[in-house]
Amino acid sequence: MPQGRIQGVQKADERCQERKRLGPSAPVHFWTQRKLRASRLMSLKTFTIIAYRSAGAAEERAITMIPALLLLGLTALVVPSMSYSCYGDISALQAPMISCTAVRAPDCGLAMLRRSAEADIIRLRRYEIPIKRVARNLCLDPALIAAIISQESRVGQLLNNGWDQTRRKYGLMQLGRQLQQPFGSWDSEEHINQCSTILVRAINEVQANHPTWTWDQQLRGGICTYHAKMGNINVYEEDPCNGDDYYTANVIRRAQFFKRHGF
Repeated sequence: MPQGRIQGVQKADERCQERKRLGPSAPVHFWTQRKLRASRLMSLKTFTIIAYRSAGAAEERAITMIPALLLLGLTALVVPSMSYSCYGDISALQAPMISCTAVRAPDCGLAMLRRSAEADIIRLRRYEIPIKRVARNLCLDPALIAAIISQESRVGQLLNNGWDQTRRKYGLMQLGRQLQQPFGSWDSEEHINQCSTILVRAINEVQANHPTWTWDQQLRGGICTYHAKMGNINVYEEDPCNGDDYYTANVIRRAQFFKRHGF
């Protein structure tokens, strides 16, 4: 007898013996149910393997993402984001036209201001992180701090070992020698924080003296008061700018330029 027929007879005998063992109560479709259960068991095993592999891939992706997430967190700490200020939006200020007198002619006008701001922003990038850190702590607009650094010392370009030509004012933000003892070196974060704190006090002083002024008037007055204090000039309570908005207009326009370029 051929081998195939012998195997077929053996399987038939096995089925017959199984049916005898189960007795007459075994349903006719017993073998169909048995195959179905085997098929379901195989499907369950296949699903388990696929799910395990999917979980492994997801875990691998999560592990891969951890360094990127850590880097983002560190960046947020080191380079804080400042999109607001407690003293108003510098971008919303309308800076008046800059009047050029004979004395101011060499360094006056919107075109000259823009050229100097474009040159200064390259040097300001070196101090961007400490400026933004100080601004965050004092709730100031970093663009305003950058603008005063640009206006006062052209980001250190006009200084000699940190001092102005008269050796009366010191550092990036030109701290008046008679006002306070300087903190830190002339271009340090300590210096930026010290002078920015004086700026905040100046703005608060104007707010206290003129509670009915609009926020932009108070901010302008605070900038003028800062300039007067640093230069040891009398501060006129009724008009901190003393009728001259040249300094304020320059600072505001520089701040608006720097804000458009990332500060």
